[in-house]
Amino acid sequence: MEPIDYTEYLILSLLVIAWCVLHSVMISVSVTEYLKKHLGPKFRFYRLFFNLIAILTLIPVALLAYSIQTQVIVNWNGYMRICQAIIIGIAVLFFYLGGLHYDVV
Repeated sequence: MEPIDYTEYLILSLLVIAWCVLHSVMISVSVTEYLKKHLGPKFRFYRLFFNLIAILTLIPVALLAYSIQTQVIVNWNGYMRICQAIIIGIAVLFFYLGGLHYDVV
């Protein structure tokens, strides 16, 4: 087993943090209120713009994450499949519950 180069992980971590900060700033109350005030009726397109920017800026982060050669940490075999299914179920439940807080209509 060859030694792990943590530089790639550090860069990836910094990019994920930067993406999260950008995402949080763009959706913050102060930014959205400022844009509502200055964009007027055009503000209705902000959610579309926000999602487009979020996706476009996430693509390079995801590509870097998939390009890093990794080692298996958890092997989901046998009874561990039950744990995996529970974790996935909880994630889906949280996703659903989080979605209830948004007015999609």
